[in-house]
Amino acid sequence: MFPKLLQRLFANEGAGPKLRTDILPLDNKTLGVNGEGAVAVQLSDAVDSASSTTAASSNAVKTVWDKANSAAASANAAQSAATDAKATADTAQDTADAAKTAAAAAQEKANSAYTEATKTASTSAAGRVQLSDAVNSASSTTAASSKAVKTAYDAGVAAAATANAAKTTATSAQTKANSAYTEATKAASTSAAGRVQLSDAVDGTRTTVAATENAVKKAWDKALAASSATGKAYIVESWKSGTSWYRVWSDGFIEQGFITPKLTQTGGGSTGEKVTLVKPFTTTNYGVVDACCTTVADGLGIGGGITVRSKATTYFLASTYGVHGYYYVVAFGY
Repeated sequence: MFPKLLQRLFANEGAGPKLRTDILPLDNKTLGVNGEGAVAVQLSDAVDSASSTTAASSNAVKTVWDKANSAAASANAAQSAATDAKATADTAQDTADAAKTAAAAAQEKANSAYTEATKTASTSAAGRVQLSDAVNSASSTTAASSKAVKTAYDAGVAAAATANAAKTTATSAQTKANSAYTEATKAASTSAAGRVQLSDAVDGTRTTVAATENAVKKAWDKALAASSATGKAYIVESWKSGTSWYRVWSDGFIEQGFITPKLTQTGGGSTGEKVTLVKPFTTTNYGVVDACCTTVADGLGIGGGITVRSKATTYFLASTYGVHGYYYVVAFGY
């Protein structure tokens, strides 16, 4: 009964039955389960009843109708959403395909970049390079670190300072050398030192030349010859320093004077203390005299004297008579 009833309800293009008799034809027959005949029926608003002895009310029909319309709208919305979702999915697929293509291209570029980045640098091509702190390496495959550059820079600054100092010193030396050259090239005269020309002459009267050893020897020989002719000796060598002195004569005679070291040995049994001569004699045949004066610890004193115990050509041994001190002596002989 209900299937036919529902069909009739949705007849007329969804407008429903036109007349009540279109739904329930009352012909005083008992409404059977086959829907044939009807005398009276109880209406029901239920839409979920399984009863075959009640009829659906308009409210039940409307409820079913509303649900059907809602389901249809939901179905249509779901269909539209599905269509939109498919379009979105298609677009997403296209986007994903494009992204995949772009990712493949990026991977290829990344691989190329990695290959390029891992190349070793050289003097002919750019590449990855190892840094080095060394400043004395001859490698052409490493690069200088900041520390190496600073070390080299500091050394350069120090070298520049040294070079500047050397330049200053050299400039000063050059100035001094120029001055020395100017001074050295001045001509000598009797009033100023300077460069002079030598001369072998012994009879010249010029005051701007100097005698050579040869000229001096000639004059010396002439003097010796003249001295020999007169038989008189003359001094050929002399020296003096403080209170010490000596003279050597042309006939070999030597005379000298000096102060002895402090003498402290006295008495006849003394062996004497060493006194070194300022000029050695050629023999021990020389005499020694003292000036009778001594310099003692408490000042200059008078008295005493020395006794020569033995002699050598370079020294003699002496003792005192009683006064300890420093004696001024004169020695003479050959």
